Amino acid sequence: MIQDWYHTPAFELWFQERQTPPIPGDNGLINGKNMYNGQGEYSQFKFKKGKKYRMRIINSSTDQHFRFTIDGHEMVVQAADFIAIEPYTQTVLNIAIGIFPPARVHHSLWRTEMLMVGQRYDVIFEANQDVDNYWMRAVPASDCSAQLNPDGIRAIVRYEGSDPTAEPTSTPYPITSTACVDETGLVPVVPRNVGNLAYGNEEDIGVIVDNYIKFTINNSSLLIDWSNPTLLLVDNHDPTYPRDFNVVQLNGTATTV
Repeated sequence: MIQDWYHTPAFELWFQERQTPPIPGDNGLINGKNMYNGQGEYSQFKFKKGKKYRMRIINSSTDQHFRFTIDGHEMVVQAADFIAIEPYTQTVLNIAIGIFPPARVHHSLWRTEMLMVGQRYDVIFEANQDVDNYWMRAVPASDCSAQLNPDGIRAIVRYEGSDPTAEPTSTPYPITSTACVDETGLVPVVPRNVGNLAYGNEEDIGVIVDNYIKFTINNSSLLIDWSNPTLLLVDNHDPTYPRDFNVVQLNGTATTV
C-alpha cells in the first residue's frame, strides 16, 4: 500500500479545500509506515538473493500520483487492476489514484471525488543484485500531486545477509518528468469486446461551479444524504428522485451494455 498522509483531519481539509488548491500532504506511507522529522520507522521487505517476489502495488492516496520503484531492480508488470496483461519490464511504475487519465482532470478533484478508487499493479521483482540494502521509493508526480516530503516516501528492501540496521545508500533511477501519465502498452491476455453501446448521449461535465471545486454532470452535483440513502428510494418504489441525483433512464434489455 502506498498513500499520502496528512496531520490535519480529513473533514477539516475538505472544508479548507472547497475553494482552494489542494493542501500539500505532510508525508507519504508505504505499508502504513515512514519517517517524519526523525521519528517513526520504515517498512521493511526481506529479499533472498536468487528468489523472485510478486507484489501487488496499490495506490490508496487521495492526491498523489506515484512513481514506484526499488533502486537497482527491474520489475515485470503482469496485471493491472486484477486483469492479466502481457508481461513487460519496467524500472519506474506509474500508478495513479483513479480510473480516469490524470492529465484530463484537475488533481484537486481526486481527493474529493475519487477517494475510494485506486490503481493496482501486480509486479514481480527478482533479487538479482548484490547482497545489500536498497531503497523502495514512491515519488509523487508534481504536476498533479501536492506533497511536502516528495523525496522522502520510502521503505527498505533488505537482502538476507546484509546489515540489518543500516540505511541504504542505493542510487535511485532518474525521474526527469513531472507529468502525471499512465502506464502504456497494457495488453490484456484475454481481450473482451463490450460490443455496441445502447446509450450514446453526451453529458456535460463541469469542474468549478459557483466558485466551488466540484464535479457536475449536466449542471448537477450529487450531494448524498446519508440519512436517506439512494437505494431506499428504489426499495420504496419512489420515483421522485431529487434533481441533484440527475437520474438517467436506460431502456435496455438483459443484454444491453
